[in-house]
Amino acid sequence: VAGVEHQVEVLSRLQFPGIVTLEGFHRDGGTVTLRLGDDLPTLGERTPASAAECAYLGAALGRTVGEVHRAGFAHRDLRPDTVLVDEEGRPLLSGFDRATEATAEVRQEDLRALLLLLAGLLDLLPATDVVDERRFRRRLARTLRPRRHGDVIDLSGTLAELGAEFDERSPDLSTDTPGDDLRLRIKSRMSLSRVRARPVLLVTLAVAALLYGVGINRETRPVLAPDGPVVEFDGQRYQVGRPGDVAVIGDWT
Repeated sequence: VAGVEHQVEVLSRLQFPGIVTLEGFHRDGGTVTLRLGDDLPTLGERTPASAAECAYLGAALGRTVGEVHRAGFAHRDLRPDTVLVDEEGRPLLSGFDRATEATAEVRQEDLRALLLLLAGLLDLLPATDVVDERRFRRRLARTLRPRRHGDVIDLSGTLAELGAEFDERSPDLSTDTPGDDLRLRIKSRMSLSRVRARPVLLVTLAVAALLYGVGINRETRPVLAPDGPVVEFDGQRYQVGRPGDVAVIGDWT
């Protein structure tokens, strides 16, 4: 029970794109029920098909882990079974049972685990006789060597650039593959979407409310809804509720 409650506490603060959705939690005595939006295959069940796709997936996952670190947590259990893959090939981080405070040491643990995870995926890529693809895989393998990156954000940026270079040099290798949408999103610097996207109207209204509320009183902090999307404004992160809920900023709703 304590482990589940710990996971709920962590997830309630991390409901932003790239993180599995926390849909519900109920405790009745010694029984707990946890509902996550995780009816999706794991990364171990849906691996990338090319070096470019592997690089882009690693870039997206590294960015998500970096956001987790910025929020004050370290995942500490990065492996194929704790990463889900949505219908468009985008990774969603799950399995926060072992999450702890993001000290420098455990952030480096996450970086090493992410490098090992991606190196394992690279080893699982199907054999190919395409010269460019084989060369790209060797370059990606060198990129994933330990001690080449300061943190996961640094790794994410390197992988995104590498994936874009792979696509530019061999466009024939990146057409009509499951990872195309992921590549386009990362190259255009768009955030990864949720498995269940919130209505655009809700986010628009939330942003308007935040702009107004923050302008009134920049020192107050919002009351966070545990399962809403995150909106950023003026360097501050705000969380919005589901349709029908409200974001509270000071005395303004």
